[in-house]
Amino acid sequence: MTVFLVICVFLLIGTTLFFFRKSKVANTKVEELTGILDGLPIAISATGMDKKWIFVNKFCEKMIGKPRKELHGQLCENWRSPICRTENCGITCLENGRLKTSCTLDSAYGETIDLQVDVAYILNYSGQRIGRIEVITDVTSFNQSLAGKEAQENLIKEVSSGMDKFLEISNYVNNSASELSNSAVLQFSITQQFMSSISELSDSLEHNINRIIETNKISLKAKEKTNIGTEYMKNLISTMDEINKSSTNIAEVIKIIENISSQTNLLALNAAIESARAGEAGKGFAVVANEIRDLATKSSETVKDIENIIKASLDNVQKGLNIVKDTDIALKNIVDTIDDTVNISKTLLENSKQQKQAISQLNDGTSKLENITEATVSTADKNLDVNKDMQHQIQKLKDVINI
Repeated sequence: MTVFLVICVFLLIGTTLFFFRKSKVANTKVEELTGILDGLPIAISATGMDKKWIFVNKFCEKMIGKPRKELHGQLCENWRSPICRTENCGITCLENGRLKTSCTLDSAYGETIDLQVDVAYILNYSGQRIGRIEVITDVTSFNQSLAGKEAQENLIKEVSSGMDKFLEISNYVNNSASELSNSAVLQFSITQQFMSSISELSDSLEHNINRIIETNKISLKAKEKTNIGTEYMKNLISTMDEINKSSTNIAEVIKIIENISSQTNLLALNAAIESARAGEAGKGFAVVANEIRDLATKSSETVKDIENIIKASLDNVQKGLNIVKDTDIALKNIVDTIDDTVNISKTLLENSKQQKQAISQLNDGTSKLENITEATVSTADKNLDVNKDMQHQIQKLKDVINI
């Protein structure tokens, strides 16, 4: 009996020593594992199936603000995070098959912290669920980087879209610049043709001005000569009037002579009658009377011929006078026409000079326009080259962005 008790005591002591050593080794392992978990820069919280804490590491202590000895055995909802007692609670999510949740906290430094909570069951060697572990990770920087990356991607998309639009605008500008260059070249060609036409018009106008000046001089000379002719015609009219008056006076004298001839013929007849009465004594006187009567008859006939000639002369003089007067009127009309021609020539000369001045100004303006057009052509070509280079650079930048 005593031996049995001794054996039992030895067995009990051996078992105690074995378990003590095992406990010491286990405690050492626990301390090592606890040190490892405390050294992690993440919060680790372990709870039993009753949702009470069985372990929190140092990082989790800092986040909760209480020591783990005080937290041990308390419900995890005492953390009072925004997701506690909500459908986003880590344990609730795990029970619903979700292994991940998240929340946002305000730190002691006044900053907002984004937390990601990964949840899993704690299993024993038999695979039974004996608790839950929550790993809380600060993902603020990651979220910010992700947000920055998304913003950067959005920015790149916007830049790429802007590049597409800018490339489209650049193509439009390129086409417009090309059309502008072609239009400027065409405008330059038209301007040169227009300047050539203006030069020809100016030369033609200068020639017309010279012709007008010559015509004006000729008209003035013609006016002077016509005025001289008009003066001669006036003198001729005056002379014709005098001839007409003299012819009229001659006609009057002829009538007197005709009357004298008639009276002489009558006296000769009376003398013949008286000589016939005288008989032989009057024969000589009768011969003389007959001669006188014949002479009177011839004188009368001659006077009538002269009268007819003078009448014809008077008629011719009158006709000549009428012609001279008509000629005088025609000369006056010619003088008036020449005056009108001179005035018109003066007006035309002034207008031509003004036109020449206007054409000269137009020529100057066109010359300036030609210079501007030439500069526009040069600028358009440069813009076209720059735009093509810009399109090439935009395409290269777009290729880089797409990469």
